[in-house]
Amino acid sequence: MHSILRKPIYITLLGILLYCPPSLAQGSLQAERAGFHFQIALGWGVGPDSNGLFQNMEIGGTFENGWTLAYNHVFIQNKGFAQPEGGPDLVGGHLLLLKIPATDHWVLKIGAGPGGIHIQDDGIEAEIGLGVTYGVDYHILITPSSGITFGLTGLHALISRRRHFFGAALSLGYTWF
Repeated sequence: MHSILRKPIYITLLGILLYCPPSLAQGSLQAERAGFHFQIALGWGVGPDSNGLFQNMEIGGTFENGWTLAYNHVFIQNKGFAQPEGGPDLVGGHLLLLKIPATDHWVLKIGAGPGGIHIQDDGIEAEIGLGVTYGVDYHILITPSSGITFGLTGLHALISRRRHFFGAALSLGYTWF
């Protein structure tokens, strides 16, 4: 009975966070996007051959129009977590990322660059191909230039010989715009 009562509490808290961010209580706090950009986020990623720790790091710059161009190191670490049988130890990439704000709270992102998989037996054996990522971030503004970030991210690694690896992730992090 106790666990049943806890579920509505978590759903209510999540609803309050998403629909009533702290910035509303402070008046008209608006996002100020310009200059240095940094994001770090952790979460969980899953896919046909992925099930593990998701990590997303972005370092770049934001233009006066609010658009951000950043280096993105993104991956799902399967080894040591819940790796599916036959799946790679890691799926990820070093990508060039474009972020476009839709509102003060919602940001769309898309990126591409070198991506691939790691087999981590006796060192790291990498297979490199094309990495592609896309997703959406939701920011709860703490200051005009930073906030807590909830992310939903898709990640693809297209390897030669028509091999394709995919994972999607939910994450929680912090972003300086």
